[in-house]
Amino acid sequence: MHKKIGLVVLSLGVLIFSGCSFGSQEIKIDQTDESIAESIKQLEESFLNSIQIGIITDVHKCDFRSPGKITAERIKLFVDDVDTRNTDFNVDLGDNIRYRLEGCDNDAPEELAWMMDNLKTKAPLYHVLSDHDVDDYKSFEYWKKTAKTPETYYSFDVKNFHIIVLDTVSGDGDLNVLCQPESWCEKVKNNYQNRRDVLKNPFELEAYLAENNITKEKLIAERDYYEKQFAGIRSQGAQSIEINKRDRGEILEPQLSWLENDLKATEKEKVAIFSDHPLFEYQGKRKLYKIANQEKVSQILENSEKQIVAVNGETHEWEEVNINGVQYYLIGKFNDDGQSEWAVLNWDEDGFDLEKVPK
Repeated sequence: MHKKIGLVVLSLGVLIFSGCSFGSQEIKIDQTDESIAESIKQLEESFLNSIQIGIITDVHKCDFRSPGKITAERIKLFVDDVDTRNTDFNVDLGDNIRYRLEGCDNDAPEELAWMMDNLKTKAPLYHVLSDHDVDDYKSFEYWKKTAKTPETYYSFDVKNFHIIVLDTVSGDGDLNVLCQPESWCEKVKNNYQNRRDVLKNPFELEAYLAENNITKEKLIAERDYYEKQFAGIRSQGAQSIEINKRDRGEILEPQLSWLENDLKATEKEKVAIFSDHPLFEYQGKRKLYKIANQEKVSQILENSEKQIVAVNGETHEWEEVNINGVQYYLIGKFNDDGQSEWAVLNWDEDGFDLEKVPK
């Protein structure tokens, strides 16, 4: 900011002295110091009231199901675009990988780490918790560490804007476990994950095969067997209820109270909110999207007396709607039939707009 203002001061100085004569004639000043200060103030206000945000969502990397489809070159299209634009910051709305889809669990931790490594932008990048980026509590803790996001809902200020990131997956910042300790579900999950992890470590693999007197092919068959058993367990009982809750999305106490208090506490009038699931009821092409406590969330936003723009992914659709003064944007998936898509949110004194960027 200081560099930009300095350039303007220099330009204004040239304008001042371009109208002066240093001979015997009297020096004529076209602009006063007060007008220069006012120009600088207007420039600074314009700068502080303008923001640009790059947004990517629903990459769904899984080489097992889509080998070679998500490459570093494709991710770099987004990174290069937002870096060239000099965005103020960027947001990853999640679903970077595909937990719970057949075969995608095998390399999920490595693929999440790969995504985080390739999604490095010049401006700060903030991450939103999403339902396909985590599975059990262990993967939840791994996501927080890999994404360097210890809190799943949080807020911060950029210029004259207040930014809020919500957690519509756990609902309250604490992901419930799928399998209770010592349960059959937990034993099946451990049998699968232990074999999966051994197969990735050459030293452990050699020792395991010798100790158990089996072949690598036999171990792969055991891994696949327990993976299918675990997938079946996920679709029934308490595990199914928990998965369905994450698929539907929810915002619970204390996050509801936090959101209301956060909006009351900020002095900023313009607020941008980012979440995985839509914060309003939306009938999509695949299903009805309506998070638990959606009416309460809407009431908090509408009663806040703030200018609010709420942006989410999850639906794989591009849509926009204004409900009772709150502007909602839905962003389509990055991986769209071989084409890469993302969005750039522009918001200045003239208003806001969401640009769809196809590559």
